[in-house]
Amino acid sequence: MENVLKEQMMRERLAEDIMVDKQLVVDLDRKRNQNREALGKLRKDKNLKNESKAWIILDDMFIKLPKDTIEKNIKSDQEKLDKKINSLRDSIRDRAVELGGIENINGKDNRKIEAFKLKGMSSKEVNKYVNDHSRVYRI
Repeated sequence: MENVLKEQMMRERLAEDIMVDKQLVVDLDRKRNQNREALGKLRKDKNLKNESKAWIILDDMFIKLPKDTIEKNIKSDQEKLDKKINSLRDSIRDRAVELGGIENINGKDNRKIEAFKLKGMSSKEVNKYVNDHSRVYRI
C-alpha cells in the first residue's frame, strides 16, 4: 500500500512540474512575441526612421535611448528567452519520459515513451537534409 502511495505521489509531482513548465513556456513565448513586435516597430515605424533615439519603458520608467542600444538589448533578451524556453522544453520532455516510465513499469511497450526523446530539427538541419536528399528530374 505504501509503494502505491509513493508511486502516486511521484506521478502527481511530475505531472504538476510538467504543467508548471508548460505554463512558463507559454508566458515566455508571449514575452518573446512582444519583443519581436517591438523590434519590427522599431525598424519599420515611419515616425522613428529619422530619429536616432526612441522612448522605451523599463520597469515603470520611460527612458530615451539610442535605437541601436534598444535593438541590441531586445536581441540579447530574445536569445535569453530562446535558451530558457528550449531548456524548459527539454525539461518537459525528460519529465514526460520519467512519468511514462513510472506508468509503464508493468512491462508494456516502451516505444511510446522513447518517442518523447525525439528533438525537432533546426531550419539549417532541414535545409541540409533536403539539399542532400533531393533530386531534380527534368523531362
